[in-house]
Amino acid sequence: MLLKEQVLQALLEKNDFLSGEKLAEKLDVSRAAIWKAIAQLRSDGHKITAINKKGYRLDQGGDILNAQQIRQFLSPQWKALNIQVYDTIDSTNSQAKREISAGIYEDKLIVAQSQTAGRGRRGRSFYSPKDKGIYMSLLLRPMLNIQDGLLITSAVAVAVCQALEKFISTDLGIKWVNDIYLNDKKICGILTEAVSDFELGIIQNIVIGIGVNLRPQDFPPDLMQAASLNLTDVSRNEIIASIVNTVQKALAHLKEPQWLEEYRYRSVILEKEISFEQNGVVNYATAIDIDSAGGLVIRLQDGTTTVLNSGEITVRSLSASSKLSK
Repeated sequence: MLLKEQVLQALLEKNDFLSGEKLAEKLDVSRAAIWKAIAQLRSDGHKITAINKKGYRLDQGGDILNAQQIRQFLSPQWKALNIQVYDTIDSTNSQAKREISAGIYEDKLIVAQSQTAGRGRRGRSFYSPKDKGIYMSLLLRPMLNIQDGLLITSAVAVAVCQALEKFISTDLGIKWVNDIYLNDKKICGILTEAVSDFELGIIQNIVIGIGVNLRPQDFPPDLMQAASLNLTDVSRNEIIASIVNTVQKALAHLKEPQWLEEYRYRSVILEKEISFEQNGVVNYATAIDIDSAGGLVIRLQDGTTTVLNSGEITVRSLSASSKLSK
């Protein structure tokens, strides 16, 4: 661990003023080295107050993504989670998949200040300007059954809603499969990708990519159906940790009925008219239910019912076919 990281950890643990002398003694370095580490932390964007005869204090108002600050908000079972923080990356999901290809299978959290090629569902891009959102991917080894794939996606969507609602006073809704809405505007998208063993029938690795529009921003013209949560006074580190904690809980209790019950309750499409494309033909239907596997039960115009287990739908009243999907 670099000295500046050790200094940051010491300030986090103290949560008050810590003298340069005590820091130097604790880390077995000179006070000049401590001063240099403090300067580096400030250069990175951390807000650190220095008062003569009192020492240094980390001001929690700073919003620099940092593995140690994320870790302090994680639940005990995730304290040892490998966390990678990037200033800029092509895509956090792409990085997670590169690690799988390289034979790195440990549980890992990858976060970035910005993405140059953020990935969305069905090959779409995800708009990821610097410091305006949360761009993260969880690489996990859940060892779940292949048939649980859609259920995983549904439970993660509920978990992300629960995590975000700790910081806002408005309920969030879900557009099947996993787009999260606030007042008919999309504020979050989720892209779940899996590596499966078909012979064993299990999901070996899963990559859960989550993109949240957090800060006010000017969206490009093709993303006019997008919105942000307008959270400017909450640390992204705390929000990211909250998402990790709730996703972990969702996956640990995946088969319990409350996740699907809440998913149905949060659905913004049930009893609404939708359209979807199948084999190059646009079809029209009414969304009537979510089945026990997370599939969308629909009633076609001829009165018959069927289930969609994948694909993209458009809800007329929501204009929900946004290109902003993580």
